[in-house]
Amino acid sequence: MPQSMRALVAGEVGEPNDVLRLESRPVPTPEAGQASIRVKATPIHASDLHVLRGRYGFPRSFPL
Repeated sequence: MPQSMRALVAGEVGEPNDVLRLESRPVPTPEAGQASIRVKATPIHASDLHVLRGRYGFPRSFPL
């Protein structure tokens, strides 16, 4: 298992092109009763973009 992974992180509300940054993060260590799986890619859902823009029905705390 690799020691680091890439993650898109938002530090504030705004347009995704302006607030998202690609970071290297350590791979979390699973606790007892948990498993770790490797994910090569995952889509960004339209509702995620609304949350980033601050247009979703509930406030979020950042960073995401």
